[in-house]
Amino acid sequence: MAAPGCGRCRSDTSPVQTIDGCGDGGAASRAWTGWAEWSAAGPRDKRVGPVHAVTNGAAIGVYAASWMARRRGRHGTGVRLALAGMAATGLGAYLGGHLTEGRKVASRHPAYVDDPGES
Repeated sequence: MAAPGCGRCRSDTSPVQTIDGCGDGGAASRAWTGWAEWSAAGPRDKRVGPVHAVTNGAAIGVYAASWMARRRGRHGTGVRLALAGMAATGLGAYLGGHLTEGRKVASRHPAYVDDPGES
């Protein structure tokens, strides 16, 4: 007997497919926001940005393949692809975190600055 949520039970595959598909569907808006941030970045940050974007793009592709595999009834393949997508997402998240926290590449509207002299 497989544990709930592991992808081996036929009864729990529909919610997994829905979540997987919704995550892929929201990628365009996040990519657009990242592109806007990248356009205002310095030259050093602009070198990291494309690697971050390609890594996230690869993750989206692998998650889409996972969704397709699950839709075709190949749940084991879908699970393995989702794990690979998670690894790519982790690397992309690390690079994105480096840009926002380490390099301070982010939107800064004066209305949201705690210290008025900081903007």
